Amino acid sequence: MRRSTAFTLVELLVALAITVVLVLLLASVVTATLGAWTQGRNRLDTSSKARRILGRLSNELKGAIANSALGESQIQFVENATLGAVPSPTPGTAENAFFVAPYPNLGAGDLCTIAYSLDTGTHELKRAFRSSDQVWTDPAADRYQVAGYTYKSTDWHVISTGVTQFEVKCFSQNDLDHDLTPAYSWDSESIDIFMAGKAPRRIVLRVQVLDDRTATQLAGMAVGSTPYNLIVQRWAQEFTSDISLPPP
Repeated sequence: MRRSTAFTLVELLVALAITVVLVLLLASVVTATLGAWTQGRNRLDTSSKARRILGRLSNELKGAIANSALGESQIQFVENATLGAVPSPTPGTAENAFFVAPYPNLGAGDLCTIAYSLDTGTHELKRAFRSSDQVWTDPAADRYQVAGYTYKSTDWHVISTGVTQFEVKCFSQNDLDHDLTPAYSWDSESIDIFMAGKAPRRIVLRVQVLDDRTATQLAGMAVGSTPYNLIVQRWAQEFTSDISLPPP
């Protein structure tokens, strides 16, 4: 009588168990690889976005002017300004900035006004720009002053999404000379003799940024809620830029 060469039920079950284990191991490897790839892609997207934001801000802030000798009252650089049609600033996390910068023009004026604001509800960093032609039509007493113009919603344009924090730290020459921590806000019309009528000598920008895919997940979530904080803690990246301004 010849011996049967067929597999037994026990052998089939063992083979099936081994196959299942191998499939599970392969699936875990693939999942981990895809997760690492996604995380790397998101971080690359976030870094690219942050470079664009800080590069644009740095280029414009390097031209900031605040000098009463220009004859138009005191040309302002104001941090944490209250601006129309955007949320009020929150020192340390969601600040507003208003400043004056050169803007070549054939008309009478040659200075423009620029403002930045972060909307923490939509995670949008917005910019408002008024050309030298527009600014020159303002009454002389209000020209180049943050209080001289009420911004409307149509004045603001989104320059980046997925921004969860935007902070500006401004140092006066006195701050730098004596290694002092800057105040929360800078106003060129401040009674502080080291600030009045002057632009900062050093500006440190800090942004906290998410990639677009992660930012979409935050839509509709309450700022500060547990799910919101977990997403931000896991995926948000922080970037800084240090800017030196020339003396007036």
